[in-house]
Amino acid sequence: MDKKLREALVGTMGHFWTSLQDFPESETGRPGHGSKVGPHYAVRTMKTAEEGWRLDHERQYPAAVVGATEQGGFLAYDIRDMPENSIFGGGATTPVKSYHARAIVVGIDPFDLASTDLLAISATFPGVIEWCGAKAVVAKTKKGSDGKPESATFELRKIHPVTAKLKRGASVEIGVPWKARGIDAEGFIGAAPLQFTVEYERAKNWYDLINPVANFQALLSLAYDNLVLAGEGTAVIEANANEDPSNKGKLWSSALMEVPRGVSEPAERRSWPSFYLATIGGMPGVARWIRLCAEYPRATYPLTNKYSIGTGTVEIEMINISVAIEYWVGSCKRNGRPKWTKSGGKNHALTLARHVGSEFATFVGDIDKWAELFWNRYNALKHQPGIKYDAYEMSYLMRTGRILLMCALLNRVSSTKSPTKSICSSHMHDSLGHRIRELLDSNPTLFEGW
Repeated sequence: MDKKLREALVGTMGHFWTSLQDFPESETGRPGHGSKVGPHYAVRTMKTAEEGWRLDHERQYPAAVVGATEQGGFLAYDIRDMPENSIFGGGATTPVKSYHARAIVVGIDPFDLASTDLLAISATFPGVIEWCGAKAVVAKTKKGSDGKPESATFELRKIHPVTAKLKRGASVEIGVPWKARGIDAEGFIGAAPLQFTVEYERAKNWYDLINPVANFQALLSLAYDNLVLAGEGTAVIEANANEDPSNKGKLWSSALMEVPRGVSEPAERRSWPSFYLATIGGMPGVARWIRLCAEYPRATYPLTNKYSIGTGTVEIEMINISVAIEYWVGSCKRNGRPKWTKSGGKNHALTLARHVGSEFATFVGDIDKWAELFWNRYNALKHQPGIKYDAYEMSYLMRTGRILLMCALLNRVSSTKSPTKSICSSHMHDSLGHRIRELLDSNPTLFEGW
């Protein structure tokens, strides 16, 4: 991590403004302190006696907090809370206003900025380079006359980035930047993480840029079925007319770099992903996924929320996945795909299972039988919450429902059925496939009335 960014997270003193237009006026700047506190970054500033106290509904949240700190120029984004309190000591009372942010940028010069809007955000994701099919590090071993390894060389290769249009005036890019820090006592030190960038031709607000990066992170986490955290980040802020502006800074984002409460810690060693960049159609597929997340969050979020807020009980997850399937089939029906959307009647799980490809039928054994049981259990949970059920059975059904929804959405993204083939044949889901086929072979009794 960048030295200035690390120091700012530990704690920094400075003066802070809630508007770039007020910088660097001393009358509007407030002395204060910033540091990382739990999942957010807290900027605590001293209030003047004239400011008084404001109720929650009276507070206006700034787009960003601008700072002049020990580490230089500073910006805090994604302000989520503005608590106010007083500090007592030495016979005096000091009123304090705090700004709880989920991201900061350091290493910029506020004098060079035209606004706090952004042009680009980049984030690196270590340990997942194989997902994009790139090979930045090549190892060559030389053997001696006895056939045993005698020496080894490691070559770092430049990987040309690939880009795609996200929408008018915006693009996304995947690259593999590498860096080597020489040789220490234990050997060669180098890194070649996957890097994702979203860039706009015209400056946009924080959420326009961070959401595509977060959705890409969700796609990676979905591929590995495990939270994938970003290691480092940079942000490019809209600059004024200076010839060489200092408008590119180091980024820390809680959403990208911290494990959310309730979410499992990332695995130390990940298994192979259930699908790859090529599976979903390369960079155009990534762009389509990001647009899909923006347009149909009710379909994508039940798949990815386990990496942002964690999972609930099996009943909640079963209902969420089933509702998402129902919503997706309904959306496709409304958007000009009526033929296949009618194949399963009122059982939307059957409709979708018949559409995603034969590999899903092989995975569950019998799609008609699976869909009947799945929809029966979903309707029973929805209309009769007190019903008694087998938790293991419900878990297997819910998890296969997740796979069905994932296949359907990624098929749309890739414009092929390659994702279904890749996901259903992945070793990651071998055990689940075996369990669900065993369950269907046991002919479980359907709940009456559903």
